[in-house]
Amino acid sequence: MYLDPAKVLADDNTRFTLKPSRVQSLKDSILSQGLILEPVEVEELTGDKAHTHRLTSGFYRHAAALSLNAEEKMGIELPCIVRDHLEGAARTTRQLAENMERENQSPMDRAVAIKKLLDQEVPRVEIRKIFSVTGGRKGNQTSPMSNAMLNIYLNMLELPKTIQGKIHGGSHRRRSGLHVGPRAPRQARGCVGAGRSLSSGAGRARGEGGVAFSGVGAQGG
Repeated sequence: MYLDPAKVLADDNTRFTLKPSRVQSLKDSILSQGLILEPVEVEELTGDKAHTHRLTSGFYRHAAALSLNAEEKMGIELPCIVRDHLEGAARTTRQLAENMERENQSPMDRAVAIKKLLDQEVPRVEIRKIFSVTGGRKGNQTSPMSNAMLNIYLNMLELPKTIQGKIHGGSHRRRSGLHVGPRAPRQARGCVGAGRSLSSGAGRARGEGGVAFSGVGAQGG
């Protein structure tokens, strides 16, 4: 089905913020193609006079369509897949599945998602499994994210907004970022000394390489 993006409520994202550069890239692609090729995922919404559905995945595509309709008067409609209604942690893990399958989460996106799962009372051991990391000599083994790495991501949420924005945009390295955190754990300070970039994808402290999402089925969106 196709929906007017203005009728789709986008109020429950697991990301830190949407990157303007990526929204613009999608706008350029939509202008070139004349439409949005890949559907977003939505849930039916009741009791809201302004919106008929709530967005669950595809926030960048939604933002690009809204912007084009406002600026270019294009009348772009969103191709949508309607999913069953989910609440709390179930909704969050479904959103994470889509985001992580596409490997486009920034370190700040991960930090926000981890905090959201903790607030929804998901046990740390389960969150560590969700954010499993790849490793091994051939890069074909997975193991839960370490507690130290999970704490590093949480510590990022205590940094000044300007530093968070730079980390999110990929222009700030862990060395200069986490030194600012007033309560950075000892493990985090040890990782900071390595000076490796978190913006490369998933933080590589203590041998932790690219983050892979496990335990939840995912569909690109």
